Amino acid sequence: MIGRDAAARWAGGLPRTFWWLWLGVLVNRVGTVVQPFLALYLTTGRHLSVAGAGAVVAVTGAGSIAALKFNLDGATCSTATGATT
Repeated sequence: MIGRDAAARWAGGLPRTFWWLWLGVLVNRVGTVVQPFLALYLTTGRHLSVAGAGAVVAVTGAGSIAALKFNLDGATCSTATGATT
């Protein structure tokens, strides 16, 4: 296992903000990896019909596409509402 000092040298002393951003990206990507298993969980663990599980997965995918199409991120939403920093 890598020691704390070796890890600090390897990372090059990157700022704490970078690591928080990195952690957020990691959580986001893990959520993306889990998504294909949603249908299996819904049909076996929650005893939903295949059609019902397909509808849930389809709505999840449509939401992702809509977010990409309309560029719904924090910066866009905050400027659209008139929030200032």
